[in-house]
Amino acid sequence: IKRTGRSNRTINQRRSTLVSFLNWCVDMKRIRVNPLKGDAVAALDERQDRRMVRRAMAQEELDQLLAAAGKRRTLYLVAYWTGLRRSELKAVTWGDMDLETGALRIRFGVGKAKREDEIPLRSDLVEALDQIRPPEVELTRPVFETIPRVQTFHRDCERARLQWINQAEDQAERKRRVNSYFLARYDEQGRQLDLHGLRMALATHLAKCNVAPQITQRLMRHSDMRITLKHYTDLRLRDELGAIESLPAVGSTRSAASESLAATGTEDNCIAAPGAARRPLLEASAGANRHRSHCDQHAQRGGGKAAQPRYNTALGSDGHSPALSGTSDLDNRRKCLKTRAISAVG
Repeated sequence: IKRTGRSNRTINQRRSTLVSFLNWCVDMKRIRVNPLKGDAVAALDERQDRRMVRRAMAQEELDQLLAAAGKRRTLYLVAYWTGLRRSELKAVTWGDMDLETGALRIRFGVGKAKREDEIPLRSDLVEALDQIRPPEVELTRPVFETIPRVQTFHRDCERARLQWINQAEDQAERKRRVNSYFLARYDEQGRQLDLHGLRMALATHLAKCNVAPQITQRLMRHSDMRITLKHYTDLRLRDELGAIESLPAVGSTRSAASESLAATGTEDNCIAAPGAARRPLLEASAGANRHRSHCDQHAQRGGGKAAQPRYNTALGSDGHSPALSGTSDLDNRRKCLKTRAISAVG
């Protein structure tokens, strides 16, 4: 099968069918053992050989498609707002549509899940369905007589893309739109748009609106939330960047020198007169450094034990003065700078 060019997913499906058949043969005493049991034929990695990868349609692309869809506009609206699959769109009838209460019933056997589901309908979607509903229609009549094929959907996207390009204000904008992947069948990563991508777009837009994944799972009618998050949520790098930018800023943009100047109360003076006002502060700092150097020399001559802080004594932010209990690090720095300035002046 691999030589025929089949994808890994197709090969795994056929392998699973063959293993099930051979297990049935063993149960029916047709053969003694299953030759494919265990790792005789290992399953292939489907992630390394994905032949068709979908992408979610952006909100601007969806608006442009609906504007150029014509008579298929309501069908695309239903496919997007309800998340119905192609087979479900074909099987839904007017009896399943309760336009008075705004609910859509998915009968047993219509959806992939073996159960009945109910999907809420938006008010504007109810109005669109009410406009195309024939008078005195039979409840067993399908809502959509025909479902567009893949080629028809791509032609609608091409027509909508062409209209979007022609709406450019100038030549530079037109060139940018022509070179973009807006409503293109394939994007720069080879992912394509199709009718099922509208279902994927619904899950993605719900995630962008910070809807709880449990609610999205119920709307998509998935049995496992991991399916919703892994296969139907198409978040891009700009969405991740937007999430990071939405957080409050941390840290300070001011430098350490500005913090030291603000602690001594002379930051405004330095900004107003950078030539004259900084000189006293620099002289005070130099005096404080000479005072600290003198203390270090005294400690090396014999007063080292007195100058050395005791074991387990918390030091201040300057690494010399002990931190005072009950005071913040900023208060300790202010006190240390004040002490050095007084010592330098004296």
